Amino acid sequence: MATATTTGLVSVGSGDARNDRSAGTEAVPPSPPTNRYVPEIAGLRTIALLLVASFHIWLGRVSGGVDIFLFIGAYLMTRSLADRAEAGNLTRPITYIVRKFARLLPAALAAIVLTVVAVLIFIAPHSWSTLFDQALASGTYWMNFWLQGEAVDYYAANRHESSFFQHFWSLSLQGQVFVLWPFVHLLCEWIARKTGIRPRSLLLGVFAVVSIASFSWALHLTSVSPEFAYFDLPARLWEFALGSVLALVIPWLRFPGHIRRIMTSIGLIGAVLCGFVMPVDAAYPGWPAMWPVFCAVLVIAAADAPRSTTQRPDPILGSRILQRIGGYTYALYLTHWPILILYANLVGGDTPSAIDGLVLLLISAALAVVITHAVERPVTRWMSREQPMQKRRLPRLGKRTLAVFTVGAVLATGIGVGGEEGLKRMQMSALDAIWLTDVSDRGPQANPNEEFDALVPADMVVETPPDIRGDWCPLDKWWGGLACLEDGADVQSGAADRRIVVIGNSHAMMYTGMLWETMQQHPSWHIRAYGSPGCIAPGPDSTPTEQCAKMWETAIEFVTETQPDLLVIVGTVSRVGDTDLLHNDTASPYKDTVLGDHVPTVAHVTQQTTTEVVVIRDTPRFPTAPYFCAVEHGHDAEECIFKVPEDPDALPQFITQIEEAGGVWVDVNGAVCPDGTCRPTLGGIVTYLDDNHLTATMSRSLAQVFADQVHPHISWWPASVWSKF
Repeated sequence: MATATTTGLVSVGSGDARNDRSAGTEAVPPSPPTNRYVPEIAGLRTIALLLVASFHIWLGRVSGGVDIFLFIGAYLMTRSLADRAEAGNLTRPITYIVRKFARLLPAALAAIVLTVVAVLIFIAPHSWSTLFDQALASGTYWMNFWLQGEAVDYYAANRHESSFFQHFWSLSLQGQVFVLWPFVHLLCEWIARKTGIRPRSLLLGVFAVVSIASFSWALHLTSVSPEFAYFDLPARLWEFALGSVLALVIPWLRFPGHIRRIMTSIGLIGAVLCGFVMPVDAAYPGWPAMWPVFCAVLVIAAADAPRSTTQRPDPILGSRILQRIGGYTYALYLTHWPILILYANLVGGDTPSAIDGLVLLLISAALAVVITHAVERPVTRWMSREQPMQKRRLPRLGKRTLAVFTVGAVLATGIGVGGEEGLKRMQMSALDAIWLTDVSDRGPQANPNEEFDALVPADMVVETPPDIRGDWCPLDKWWGGLACLEDGADVQSGAADRRIVVIGNSHAMMYTGMLWETMQQHPSWHIRAYGSPGCIAPGPDSTPTEQCAKMWETAIEFVTETQPDLLVIVGTVSRVGDTDLLHNDTASPYKDTVLGDHVPTVAHVTQQTTTEVVVIRDTPRFPTAPYFCAVEHGHDAEECIFKVPEDPDALPQFITQIEEAGGVWVDVNGAVCPDGTCRPTLGGIVTYLDDNHLTATMSRSLAQVFADQVHPHISWWPASVWSKF
């Protein structure tokens, strides 16, 4: 039977078995008995992979198979390195790491390239925003950290929103351990030489401590943040460390033949039943993860512990079919998840039918065979036909292995970095086109019966925030906000004859689009916008962040001192499916912020300065983004069309108070949502970029609506925005 070296998710052919004998060591002694090929381990890994793919496709829940992968990977690595250390050979970490990733990268990069190409061809451009970041994170083995940073919930049911590279989290964890573990081995081996302690005993103590510490951390982290814990390296190290512990104690274990058979049966049945019995929301990688790990311990201990007599392989785990499939499991793991997510995006629905799922599995298997025979095995055979460099102080690497590793690392980085740069250029080009788009006949101004060939903004940049185009404000002191942008005529030289200031949260910044559109017809105007996400004007009993409080204080001081012609602020806070909160309603805080009363602010500015004040109503918020709902279900789908909540009872009185204080009340919601109905698009324009912010183009198209309400009260504001002066 052809032998194979199996390491976690990786399967390589017999040529690698010869190479692997020198990985991480200086000399190659005869292989100890524990280094023999164990068909039951390969069979267990194959079954675990099939469980992972099947549960992903049909059940959408945790199978426990990945935990078995992680355990097996560490077991085989430590078994090999510890035996060689006891034969007198120090581990060479660089040699081990380069050889390991030279075998891993070719198939991984092939899958990454195919996935990127598929996304670019079949998936709408608005989903490309992080595509190359994820490709980079996957190809350089830190995808688990990326998923943590994005607060991804592994248990989420909405597959069509999942990352095409999410499955690389486990490969990344394994890759990180492939880098860390050889150095741990080398350190322990060096200490063992200095102290006379047996390397195996020292390693056993270290990995036992790591197991206990990591598992304790996993229990804590899963109790406070299970989504974060699922991808966490420190919380997962105990699974690797226990694999290493078993590898270190395996030479001392002895089991009678009938006990071995019982252990194998219990471990195999337990591994298969794990995902069916374990609850979907189990606290992984805490106590529930002990189940698949314990099953792996039973199978591997029964199969690999020394025995006095020869014994036939287990009829199931050692079967020829599982051994043959095992040669493709690494590639199958790489392909099945992108195929599933592509299906979810193109067909809709998160769980395929039995027939659809079988087709997806067959497509994944076909791609796995192609990657294995066209990429993985040819590269492996090519690397096997070389002799390592013999200089004592250099890593024992051949030129071919070093070349594969180098090219793989460059490609992994180049795909991500180069792709991201290209995408940014495309986005910037699309953005420039958006700002040049004539909106005078789109949006609220459009003929209701007119059909537009293309929507604006383009799908690629529909999520781009609608901040004004301009430069950072020349501030001489810290002011607290995250953005202060200004655009238009130069104020210092006196070229600006009209100055406008906007203050507030992201919704205030959202409205700068219609002000900017008006300013384009008046080159002598100037706009300055103070903004900070979530920074609603706080009330006296509120406890805003220092940043938010400082922003409002600094901005109001600026208005008082410089007396611009117009101040624009947002007067309400909209809520999903509920009435607006008013900026005089201190009894009903928004989240943790008690809303400040805008009436005294308006009165102060209008009475103490020459500045006019416009108070504008907030736009409605929705439970989901209308446009992305329309991409999935259609622009006329009922679930993508929303009704505007009823006005609060106190709104008329609040408007009267604002006007009596000298302010001008503006409400553009009737134009955004005609007849109280909010749609994904209006007059050839995408209305919302997410579930609560207007697109920049939609905001620009509201310039005339704003003018219609402002001009009767502020005479210098143009009655007609798009009339040239």
